[in-house]
Formats: sequence, C-alpha cells, structure tokens
Amino acid sequence: MNEQSSSNASKSPGLLPKWFWVLSLSLVFVFSVIWHLPISPLLNSAEELLPPDLKNLSFESSQGGIWEGETQLNWALDKQSEELNLGRLQWEQSPANLLNSLSPVLKWQTQFGQWQGEIERSWMKEQVHFKTHSFEMDVKNFLAWLAPFARVPFEVQADVTSKKMEVSWSPSSLVTAIDGRLLVKNLSTMGVSMPPLTVTFFMPNKETQVIEWSISGQESGWEINGKGVLKAKPKTADFGYYEGEVVVNAKSAEQMPDFAHLLPQISPTQAKMTLNGNLKQLRMP
Repeated sequence: MNEQSSSNASKSPGLLPKWFWVLSLSLVFVFSVIWHLPISPLLNSAEELLPPDLKNLSFESSQGGIWEGETQLNWALDKQSEELNLGRLQWEQSPANLLNSLSPVLKWQTQFGQWQGEIERSWMKEQVHFKTHSFEMDVKNFLAWLAPFARVPFEVQADVTSKKMEVSWSPSSLVTAIDGRLLVKNLSTMGVSMPPLTVTFFMPNKETQVIEWSISGQESGWEINGKGVLKAKPKTADFGYYEGEVVVNAKSAEQMPDFAHLLPQISPTQAKMTLNGNLKQLRMP
C-alpha cells in the first residue's frame, strides 16, 4: 500500500522531472557566463572578421561586457598612415531583444561631435540596419580632424544636426538603403555666409548603387536649390563619384547674394553651377 502511494506521488503533475531542473540550471549557468564575459577578447576576435576596407580599424581600452560597455576606435588608411582617433563608442544591449536580433543602443562621441542611435542585425537576415536618434557635428573641427587624410584648401565653418538618418547594409549587396535629412546652420566659407540649409540623401534602388541628394535654403529675396547623385564603383561601397547642379535664384538682380557672382551666370537673377568629379581628389599627398 505504501509503495503504491510513493509511486503515485512521483508521478504527480505538481512535481517537475529531474531533466527540467538540470536544463534550467544549465541555462542559468550559461547565461551567467555570457553576462560576465569581458568584451576585450571578443573585440580582438572581431578585428579578424572585418571586411577588407575596415581591416585597419582597431578597438582599444575596451571596458565592460556584451550587454554594456565602451571602447576606443582608431583607424588608419594603411599600415604606413597615421592613425585617426575615431572617438569613444558606448553600447547597451537588452537581453530580451536577443530573441529576435542583435540590437544595441549606441553612443559615439568624437572630437568633432556625437551620434546616438541603434544598430539592428536580425538572426534571420544578413542585413544590418543603422538608425540615428540624434547627430551633431562641428564641421570646422571635423575638417581639422580629417586633415591627415583629406584636406580642404579653405576654411569652412558650420553646425550639422540630424534626427533622421537610416542606412541598411549587407555583406553581399553592400549598401541596400539610405534615407536621411541633415540641417546645416551657421555655414560660412571664404567670407560668404549661407542661410540654414536642408540636405537630404536617398537611395531609390539598391541595384544601381546610386544615392540621390538634394539641398535647399532661402533668404529674403533669393533661394538656393540643388540636386544630384553619388555613385559607387561597381560591387563596392565607394560612393566617391558625384554629379549634380546647384542653382541660385533671386527676385531681382539687386537681391542676388554676393557669392552668386562667383558662379556661372545664366541671367541677372540666376546663377548655376554644375558639379562633376571624385571626392578623393580632395586628398593631399
């Protein structure tokens, strides 16, 4: 009688089998190990997996773990070039989001500004999606930082901000989507000051690897508008080739801005500049 009661108790639905407890404890152990895993060894391994164009990107002074941490980013054009300090990158990853994707919230602080946003990499797709929450850049400081690699032969001052900039990328098809809007304020160069400008970027077709851009701004009595494209080399993400035009229109000849006289004149109230070239031509030996 006692043996039968003991047997029935072991089969009671209120008691969980041993395999359940073993599996649960194993998962807790694995999760705990991953949670406390230092980030430095992982970033060192990640350097070996970077695409050829980013082989000279390095991670230094890394702190924290997978879920929350920060690292110093440096990059060089080649082994002989001076390293560029890309600033400090911080991240925070929610464990719950890992069920669907790798989607850390990022903050990138540089010498010339900062960017906050997130990156999403679905486990089901190879595509990586970048989304901007906020972006601020001081153009003068940016050009000073960039001088060892590319130099502009005249001074430019401007403040650039954005709350919309999304880029999708995949290893097989490179850049697959771009949609963004920038606001440029306090722009001045060569003694010329410009009104606030709105700049947009959009990739309508990932197969052609062409980014359409536009620019617009206005002051009392005149306005400036432009549009064009950035083209990539076939099967690369090198969007160095550009073409387009910028047009200045005024209500009267007296209201034409001073800088418009530096552009080809179509009429007393209109000037137009055609753009065509390669951004890499700005590089100095």
